[in-house]
Amino acid sequence: KAPDWFAAAKAKLARANDLIHTLVTQDAKEGGYDKEKMDDELVAKMQVFLQTGKIDPKVAESGSAALVAVCKWALAMLTWYEINKTIIPLREKLAIAEAEYAVVSDTLAITRANLKAVLDRVQSLENQYNNQISELKELEDEVERTKQQLNRAARLIDGLGGEKGRWIESVASYDKEGANIEGD
Repeated sequence: KAPDWFAAAKAKLARANDLIHTLVTQDAKEGGYDKEKMDDELVAKMQVFLQTGKIDPKVAESGSAALVAVCKWALAMLTWYEINKTIIPLREKLAIAEAEYAVVSDTLAITRANLKAVLDRVQSLENQYNNQISELKELEDEVERTKQQLNRAARLIDGLGGEKGRWIESVASYDKEGANIEGD
């Protein structure tokens, strides 16, 4: 009598294209093969089959199309494993480089934010400076106007100061004349 799994395996192998599609395109959770978990021990076991010629698509052609497909897939996985061994260190370096890039990017973002804050502060100080310069100019203009007013007032007072003596004389003369008005 055939084992319980034999009928299901035979049906699965009869549809070789579906089997390869499942193994190649689906992840392990969906029945696919997790090639990332291949290790040296598994490859060593497969090498035994390779050396004995048990995994050879040309030999399998006499058996079934499904067996040819499985042999080709197994050889492809061995090739992938050998290539992946050279890629794994590159992936690790890439992960390290990406982590360093993330740190540098974060630092750059912080530095840019600090620079923006400094530039905003500089702009604020420049605006304050310009306002103060404008106010200083207005005050200097007002000082100049006030000096001119004071100079005019001083000239007027000086001019009127000369008149004081004449007014005193005129008042004295009017007082005299006022005393003589009654007699004249």
